[in-house]
Amino acid sequence: MATIAQVIKTEIGRAVSKELHEERVFVEVKRIARQLERMEKRLAALEAGGVRSAAKSARPVGGSRRKVDKRKLRFSSTSLRSLRKKLGVTQGELSKLLNVSSNSVWQWEAGRAKPRAGTLKLIRQLRSVGKREAQKRLAKL
Repeated sequence: MATIAQVIKTEIGRAVSKELHEERVFVEVKRIARQLERMEKRLAALEAGGVRSAAKSARPVGGSRRKVDKRKLRFSSTSLRSLRKKLGVTQGELSKLLNVSSNSVWQWEAGRAKPRAGTLKLIRQLRSVGKREAQKRLAKL
């Protein structure tokens, strides 16, 4: 028969072993999470670099290069509002032209949010459009 001292010693050993195992698992999970975060950052950098390198490889070797617009995409809520008024469209109609929700346009004009880069490019293109062209585009939608 086991004595009380042996039973207590066995139970303490099991508890310590279990706690060490849980601690090792916790440490391992944290290590894997950090590794995953580093890999995601690296993937994002590679994807961004891959887009650039694909664009470079698509250029002709000896011919003329495609004109690239390198201007920084800036945004101002007041300029968006003035553009909308210049085009003579409502927020809902502008949202259709930009393929976004009317709530997004409202938030941009209120200064609560900023559009994404792709939408900023569309806004830039709309700056060179007049009222008639804007109405034609809306009619097509």
